[in-house]
Amino acid sequence: MRNPPDPALVRLALDELRSGSSPADVAAAAGVSEACIKQWRKKYGGNDPALAPRTSMPAALEAREAQREARAEEPPKPSAFAALPADASALDRNRVMQAEQVRIADEAMAIGNYSAAQRALRDASNLSLVIARIEKEGRSDGDQLHISKAEIDAAKKSYRERVRTLLDRPLLCAHCSRELSIAWTDAPPADQT
Repeated sequence: MRNPPDPALVRLALDELRSGSSPADVAAAAGVSEACIKQWRKKYGGNDPALAPRTSMPAALEAREAQREARAEEPPKPSAFAALPADASALDRNRVMQAEQVRIADEAMAIGNYSAAQRALRDASNLSLVIARIEKEGRSDGDQLHISKAEIDAAKKSYRERVRTLLDRPLLCAHCSRELSIAWTDAPPADQT
């Protein structure tokens, strides 16, 4: 979603166009593209009452430049990561990143940069999903053991092969040394069904 244009700047640009200036000259003076000036002329060509009262073009440009300088003179905010210890957990780091994105969104909204605010809030919501997943993994009980079905099937197969190998050798009675008869079946015993 694009930011709405500054009504005072639109009015000044249209006045300059009406006075005979070329769209390229007006675009350069206003700090926007020539296509933007043409769109403004098409959309706001008449006397639109929604546009702000008239001021001179240099005054509007000076006001815009003063806003840029004020933002540039502000000292940079310290990174929230600087306060984190070196061995901070992934959960703590993601929470700090989320808080930082929300702060950036608030600042962008305050100066009217809605697209930057939207991006920051989108990033914050994406971090919410990561935080939820990390918290869910952290809540899992330490007494539980998770084994995949493939691992269980592989273990069963290994044990059956070992038992078959043992059954291939003759089994002798410990007292009389007579050979015992043992049969192998894949069906479970009747009492375990």
